[in-house]
Amino acid sequence: MCPPSQDCLQIFFQLLIIGLTNGSAIALNAIGVTLVFSVIRTINFAYGDIFALTTVLVGTIISRLQLDTETNSLALISGLFIALGAAMLVASALNVAVERIAFRPFRSTSRLAPLIATLGISFILYQAALIWRRFEPSFHPGEHRSVPGLPEIPKGGFGEVLPQTDLFQIFGIQTNITFLFKDFLLLLIAIIFAGLVSWLLYRTKIGLSLRAVAQNPELAQYCGLDRNKIIRRAFMIGGALSGAAAFIFTIYYTHPFGQHGLQSGLIAFAAAILGGIGRPWGAFVSGLFLGVIAAFSDYFLAAQWTPALVQVLLIALLVLRPTGVESEKENNDLLSVAPRDMITRIPRDLKTRRNVWLAAGAMVLAILFPL
Repeated sequence: MCPPSQDCLQIFFQLLIIGLTNGSAIALNAIGVTLVFSVIRTINFAYGDIFALTTVLVGTIISRLQLDTETNSLALISGLFIALGAAMLVASALNVAVERIAFRPFRSTSRLAPLIATLGISFILYQAALIWRRFEPSFHPGEHRSVPGLPEIPKGGFGEVLPQTDLFQIFGIQTNITFLFKDFLLLLIAIIFAGLVSWLLYRTKIGLSLRAVAQNPELAQYCGLDRNKIIRRAFMIGGALSGAAAFIFTIYYTHPFGQHGLQSGLIAFAAAILGGIGRPWGAFVSGLFLGVIAAFSDYFLAAQWTPALVQVLLIALLVLRPTGVESEKENNDLLSVAPRDMITRIPRDLKTRRNVWLAAGAMVLAILFPL
């Protein structure tokens, strides 16, 4: 319910703006997840931690370049482009390294091995992000654990780098709703990158080869395509999208996200499933949708319930509609891989609804009561 002193419609539109802005980072991550999963049919558990570690990199670059709203326009734009390029380059390199270490050696063996390997890499990246933060001058000691004796989680940040300009006021729109320039910029960047990925997959030979491997890896290899090279390209593009998502997240919230890699990875995975695995634009729209859901959940419930709510939606979708939001007949998107392919990789005794719901309950408990 809306507070009596506030307009419900105003709250709705304000939360919608916040949700779409927050969802822009989720959307880019979701495209990266669906692109990689389409060509390897296996989950990359390290993806979220690559995003989280890259936010620390972006924060470090912005802090060292001393970028803020007082910086002259040319220096600010140049510095932000440097941060964006570095984020995409590093995240892409990390994702390619994950493919080389955790996926390629096990490609012809068990599908469980890459899952375990990427889970171990995610822990390494998580600790790297925490250690990195401790050496930053913006590190703020104190807190951040409710259990005595556990190490602190370093937190830090920097000042605003984007002007706090309300676009509604500039265009003379009389309203109490705020739509800042940085809200518009983040949505624009996300749409541009999503469009570039769509162009790459539709209009280039690289995209054609990616789609071929996603639809039939063996036949693509018989036709002369280098499967390892194409998979490496998919990881490269997915990592670059993770870097772009880390960039827009960091400049918007003005602090890194280094301690929540698993959470960001799960939300991106949920968006990819919701939009239909293999459908980049579906993943993009679903990422925006989950951002809106998170904004309303944070306001009307509590922030700690939002991850659980997202995972409940994911489990419900997998149980009730394993083919995703789109119909199986609507199999005309870029990579054409249905989420049910993921279900078929689960051992047979986990395919029953009862055991899936038990797994869902365990996941929710793990989210609500983290270690």
